[in-house]
Amino acid sequence: MKRFTLAALVLSLTMLASLRTLAYDFEVDGLYYNIESTVNRTVSLTYKESVKINGYYAGYNDYSKEELVIPSSVEYMGQTLSVIGVDIQAFEYNTAIQKVIIPPTIQWLHQECFDGCTSLSEVIIEDSDTPLQFYMKGRSFYFDECPITTLYIGRNIILPSNIGRTPFAQLNQLKDVSFSENVTYIVKEMFSQCPSLETISLPPFCTEIQEEAFSQCSKLTSVNNTSLISKIGDKAFYNCSNLTEFKCNDLLTLGQKAFQGCSSLFNIEIGNSLTIIPEYAFDGCTNLSTFSIPTGVTTISSYAFQNCTALGRISFPANVSSIKNYAFNGCSSLQSLKIEYSEEPLDLWNLFLWKSDKENKIGVIEYLEINRDLKSTSGRFFYFSDIKEVVIGPNVKSIDSVFELTLATGLESISVYAEVPPTTSWFFRNDLLTTVKVYVPKGTKEAYQNSNHWKGFWNIIDDLTTSISNITVNNDNIIPRYYLFNGIRVNTPPVNQPYIKIVGTQVTKHRNF
Repeated sequence: MKRFTLAALVLSLTMLASLRTLAYDFEVDGLYYNIESTVNRTVSLTYKESVKINGYYAGYNDYSKEELVIPSSVEYMGQTLSVIGVDIQAFEYNTAIQKVIIPPTIQWLHQECFDGCTSLSEVIIEDSDTPLQFYMKGRSFYFDECPITTLYIGRNIILPSNIGRTPFAQLNQLKDVSFSENVTYIVKEMFSQCPSLETISLPPFCTEIQEEAFSQCSKLTSVNNTSLISKIGDKAFYNCSNLTEFKCNDLLTLGQKAFQGCSSLFNIEIGNSLTIIPEYAFDGCTNLSTFSIPTGVTTISSYAFQNCTALGRISFPANVSSIKNYAFNGCSSLQSLKIEYSEEPLDLWNLFLWKSDKENKIGVIEYLEINRDLKSTSGRFFYFSDIKEVVIGPNVKSIDSVFELTLATGLESISVYAEVPPTTSWFFRNDLLTTVKVYVPKGTKEAYQNSNHWKGFWNIIDDLTTSISNITVNNDNIIPRYYLFNGIRVNTPPVNQPYIKIVGTQVTKHRNF
């Protein structure tokens, strides 16, 4: 399968003739060997001779058995020689071999060593602590045109940095893959574009899935044994459109586009150690309705959750310091946003592609809770035309112009728990200023009425708990009690509606979603 010009071919044959008359040094039991080192007594498997097939020169090997068990050593001239490699084109176009067993002594495979083996359906790489290296000269196919269905990998694999196609990528019939515990990572592009691969059980001590390892495995539905995974590379599961869930508890690094296009993904759990959600990480995960942002995350990058059309609510934990451009663009079902408390302000960019008219809106945000200061590096949140309720926590001092409420015709209330009126550059239409109820802490009504940022509202009410009656607070009781706004006590915090939490003498308003 190598391509030679006539001049290169003549030169190659001239050099070969000066070294030896055959393409191999010796033959034992139908296998052909080259001596790699006389000092170390090592040999490699090679082809019998070079032949022209379809206009190209390829290796020819007359091995006729269905099972090729590569020996660990071979006897020659009274010496025991260790078999350490399979050379370029060694078994190329062999149509007899159906199964290959590669022993632990094999240190490397050269490209095209099994190309065109159209009967080869099973490959076993036996266990070893030493990685198996794949070498290349020029093009880098190893099992091209092989109908491999079953694969066992007993050790780690090392690839050349400039490899064109990894050994087991684009194997259309590959379905059964298993590993030994010696495998600690899945190498880049290992199973990329293997359309028949449905399930995979990772080795028990695997900690890393490298870039594009399972990219475009369109039938892959589940990945098991993922509890120790700490690193997932770029596009590792790109366009795995049938993958339904992924769980790991110690993820430290997530690559760009890692789960992009996983349209069946409905559940993902990645623990709280991750610090950055990268660009396009979950773009196009249209079945993902809920997602808990890890508490260790500091940055949500651009387009991270773009087109997650089923996502209904998001809570930003305290460590999040920056949310980049269009992180939630196209999240057409997003109804609720909650920003947890932190002493540091949250830097918000354009969460969505900016739209000014209700007909072209991208989200359907109805509830917004802000528990920290907000600032804007670029642009604004969004025209929240569907918003009904805004809650502002007691520690908020400043809300920069990060979103716009001029089209919020359905806005009913703004509850502000800050004793000192927060500064804000929000702008409201006159009809909203006359109808929206602004609830503020007791005794602060006058301060809000004199504030340049709030005095435009006609309905400022300084009693957030007037609808609750006959509640006696026991100072000795430290067990939280929960009440609806109509005064009814409940055992647990209700979902998707505001409630009162009482602990000792502390009374606070919350909303659990």
